[in-house]
Amino acid sequence: MVTVVMILFVAFSIFFPGFSYKTRWSDAYVVLLGRDTILTIDRLGKLYNYSFNANNLQKYLDSALPTNKTNLIAWSEVDGAIKGTLTIACNCSAEQKNTLSEWFYKMKFNGREIQVYIPLSNLDKISQPSDVLLIWGYKNLTPYAQNIKNFLAGENGVVEIMDFTDVNQINNDKTQNETFGLNGNSIAGSQQASDSFVRKPTSTSDIIYSTYKFFYHIPIPVKTIPNITSSIPSDVAVSNCANFTQGNITFNKTSYEFWDCNTSVYFDTNANNRADIQVMPGQNFNLSYNSPAYNFTLSYIDGFNKIGVSFHYPFVFNDFGGLSTVDVEPRVDGSQDNQYKTILKSSPGGYPVVILNRTNIGRTAWVADFSGSNYGDDEKQLLTSLILWASNKRSIGMLSPNIKTGFLTSYLNTANQDMFEVYKFNLGLGYPFSR
Repeated sequence: MVTVVMILFVAFSIFFPGFSYKTRWSDAYVVLLGRDTILTIDRLGKLYNYSFNANNLQKYLDSALPTNKTNLIAWSEVDGAIKGTLTIACNCSAEQKNTLSEWFYKMKFNGREIQVYIPLSNLDKISQPSDVLLIWGYKNLTPYAQNIKNFLAGENGVVEIMDFTDVNQINNDKTQNETFGLNGNSIAGSQQASDSFVRKPTSTSDIIYSTYKFFYHIPIPVKTIPNITSSIPSDVAVSNCANFTQGNITFNKTSYEFWDCNTSVYFDTNANNRADIQVMPGQNFNLSYNSPAYNFTLSYIDGFNKIGVSFHYPFVFNDFGGLSTVDVEPRVDGSQDNQYKTILKSSPGGYPVVILNRTNIGRTAWVADFSGSNYGDDEKQLLTSLILWASNKRSIGMLSPNIKTGFLTSYLNTANQDMFEVYKFNLGLGYPFSR
């Protein structure tokens, strides 16, 4: 009898094997929680701020998802946007570095401020981590070919600001030639009148698009100094401006004074050293002196410290590449992986003064050296736009990445206060141990 029972027991275990069932409700809960958290932040109107401010995001998550109750750990990433912290490796002099630091000081757009770090860097060991390399002045790049390729392979960019004095500096330097997509021809030097964008971009995939957009939409920060006069010299009535700071905005070799009254700004629009118009944040204004009027927007006022001014289309630069003895042209090699495009040309000669090169791993830009010609805010804005275009925009992580099990939720977001931005925000939630 016992034998029969054992046989039946073994038979049942073979033909009707036991099984265990385990739900993954905890995993599904974390995924849903991530989605609900992002949607809640978006409905609160805080997603753009939290995307680029780790401290504010952490405070919200500590309140909404207290770790002492859930044991959850959060992390976040931003992909496709100008980084909130930008590092420019500068192969330049200390003086040039200081000048660059002043240009980028507290740069702000769409309501967020960009923190910019500018370490001096050699080419034999490029400062890391960096988002873009700036080479200021001519260098023989042949000894550094592999270093530059490795830097670009990390989805970083390289910007070069320089003039060529010899055609061989381009054509005999393969690295210089290939990195920036340049080709040189000897020409007779001639003074040019102006430089301008060759055209408007045709689509978001146009190589010109981002540089063009940055130049015309990101406000250039213009610093002020404390007032040194007891009142504003003005051709219009000045009211409610007991305290002010004074500054200058310069373009086309002409300086225009302004007076920052904290809630409004008075501009000298005709360069006669007297204020003749009051402008409020968000209002348009124009400046002109022996030239057509150029239009701008007062984007913001940062107390008495600085103002943000945006350029309007069309804008024409005073030429800064006219007397070169070398005609720098974009390469033509038939490669489908490279796009060499002139985006700024002189007039009337049509000589390129800015050339972009976009590959499948990185971006490079060459711009004629304007730094020896008493450059203004317009040329600063141009270089800033090139640096931002070339900079690394791959995802960056914030908060804590040290988890064993986690789930990532992605969300596309936009902003359009000063310029239209589209980026991907990733929020991850997980546990510090395997589950």
